[in-house]
Amino acid sequence: MDTKFTWSITQKGEKALLYKNYLYRLRRENKNGSLVYVCTNKSCPRVITLKNDAIIQCDVTRHNHDPRLTDDVQNVFTGLKRRVITDVDKSIGKIYEEEVKKFRRANGSAATIPIFDTWRSTLYNTRRAILPIIPTSLDSITIPESMSFTHTNEQFLFCNSTTPHKVIAFASETGLKILSENHHWNADGTFRTAPALFSQAYYIHVWDEYSMKPMVYSCLQDKSQETYINLFQSLVQYAEKRNVILKPSSILIDFEQSSINAINEVFPSTKVKCCHFHYAQNIWKKLKKYGLKKLSKEEHIRREIANIISLPFVPRNEINNSMEHIIDVLCNIDSKFEKFTDYVLNNYVEDVRFTSDMWNHFDSIGERSRTNNHVEGWHRQLNARVRTHSDLWAWYNEAKSSEESVMIRHEQEQAQKRTTRPRKAKNIRDDKKLKLGKNKYILDQDFDAYQKVLRSISHRYIDILKDAKLAEHAIVGLFHLLDMILFLKTVKPIKALQILISINHLCCILVHTVMFYRMHLTIRAEDNSSTTNNPTAASTTFILDNQPAHATAHPTAVVFIHSSGDTCDDSLIELSPRPISE
Repeated sequence: MDTKFTWSITQKGEKALLYKNYLYRLRRENKNGSLVYVCTNKSCPRVITLKNDAIIQCDVTRHNHDPRLTDDVQNVFTGLKRRVITDVDKSIGKIYEEEVKKFRRANGSAATIPIFDTWRSTLYNTRRAILPIIPTSLDSITIPESMSFTHTNEQFLFCNSTTPHKVIAFASETGLKILSENHHWNADGTFRTAPALFSQAYYIHVWDEYSMKPMVYSCLQDKSQETYINLFQSLVQYAEKRNVILKPSSILIDFEQSSINAINEVFPSTKVKCCHFHYAQNIWKKLKKYGLKKLSKEEHIRREIANIISLPFVPRNEINNSMEHIIDVLCNIDSKFEKFTDYVLNNYVEDVRFTSDMWNHFDSIGERSRTNNHVEGWHRQLNARVRTHSDLWAWYNEAKSSEESVMIRHEQEQAQKRTTRPRKAKNIRDDKKLKLGKNKYILDQDFDAYQKVLRSISHRYIDILKDAKLAEHAIVGLFHLLDMILFLKTVKPIKALQILISINHLCCILVHTVMFYRMHLTIRAEDNSSTTNNPTAASTTFILDNQPAHATAHPTAVVFIHSSGDTCDDSLIELSPRPISE
């Protein structure tokens, strides 16, 4: 029997015996001078008898619990508990992963570290103890004093209002100054990352000379005009108390009437500008609603659709003439376009619903962003970090972390005079093309030449809108995958493996779909299956990049070959083992 042991102490500071990583405390002293030690775990009956500092008897029963952690493993556990309290912006699973990796690098192996599930409940309870109770109703929300400040102890919370509707909003004092120094704002909301009990999370961004940055983070109960007014008025009052004046020259939003009215009331001298991409989306939706999508593939019709999408960049004095020409062309081609052109006239051109000064960007070309795409791109990044409709405190932690990251970016950009978010080359080219086209038009007054420049940009918008549904499905699929990953952490390993295998099959299908889509295939329905003696093979003629192509089916693969004999890029695609003829 191994009789080696060491002396230690209990959590209460009492002398204890450590044997094979189990801790024993003194129970009694026998008449013969021997000492009986019992396991410190109250539910464990294991005992050891000691005499003259030597083990003379050891109970043969097994412990009903895990052994005491070694000092180095205990240090990892202590560090984990400390970090889940101090590093609340990071998920507990991520903290565990980082600490285990650090231990492995230092010790060569992490075999002695208990798996995450062993410590999960303790770690979550440790964090839960420092966070407020998750609210179950809007009336029960109370923001603790500690959550009213940023990581640098600046005031952060500026609105926690219940009248007339619940609004919780945050902005740092530095953020207020940046808002006042930059006269062009962008604002947009998102439903997906809105915390539970709220209708949307609403953010206000500024576009300075380097990049777009969020400055105001808020949760809104609904999308009513009163709610937006409450938010904007609270922001103005918060700034005035700190001697900061907020008078933006323009605020770019989508075509939401309640927010438009609220901005006009709180910021009467501010121009409300509407996102060009949302305008193009609205046009495309109506085109599909009236069953005109197929007709829009014809070149002369596509040209006029591009002219409509270009209207926000046309000088306002040219809008009516341009629209009259578009109506003449489209309605002479097909009377179905009458409803569509009436929609454009009634909502935009004739200033019935949205006045042209709101959606026309000719005067601001080269001065400010014309879309909210940067804001929505930030939303997509946020969606990847925050669970759908997470609790209010998880959303708050992300907002607080984002504020700190944004301030770091701002400080770096101002000091180093360069952006931390380089723009895509094609977007830079479009901006240059627009500015050059505008300047040339002002000099030459050649509207036809300017309209040609605008169409070259609008055609790309049409391509994006045409394929938006596929992209939307892909993005939604990725979000579901992220939610699934979070779910997998809660199930048994074998069940998780089965789910992952199923996800793998679904991802393969998605990849195959995207690869087919990238080829831009137009199938010419001509089945030549009789040209082969292989009963599992079939042959079909395609038009691939305007060249005849040939597809030969195989039980497990399809290869596309140009008529020249060259195999196409991305052409070998594994499929399920079924004949194509099925």
